[in-house]
Amino acid sequence: MESDLQILIIRFDDSASTVYSDVYNQFRQSIMNTDRHSNENIYKMQEAKALFLLKSRLDQLVSEILEKNQGHPLYSRLHSVLSSKIDYYLQEFRLKAASQ
Repeated sequence: MESDLQILIIRFDDSASTVYSDVYNQFRQSIMNTDRHSNENIYKMQEAKALFLLKSRLDQLVSEILEKNQGHPLYSRLHSVLSSKIDYYLQEFRLKAASQ
C-alpha cells in the first residue's frame, strides 16, 4: 500500500514539475519587457495571474489522482501529501519570481 502511495506521489511530481515549468515560462514571457522597478504593479499582477494558473492546474491534477484512487486505504494521507506538494510548488514559484 505504501509503495502505491509513493508511485502516485512520484507521478504527481512528474506532472506537476512540467506544469510548473510551463507556467513559469509563460510568466517570464509576460514580464520580459517589463521593468520591475518602474512597473511593480504590472509585475505583481502578472505574478498573481501565473500563481492562480499554477494553483488551478495543480488542483486539477490532484483532483484527477484522488478521483481515480477514492478507494485507496491511504486516501486521506494521499490527499494531505498532495495538498502539501501544491503548497511547495506555489512557494517555489513565489521565490523564483521574487529573484527576477
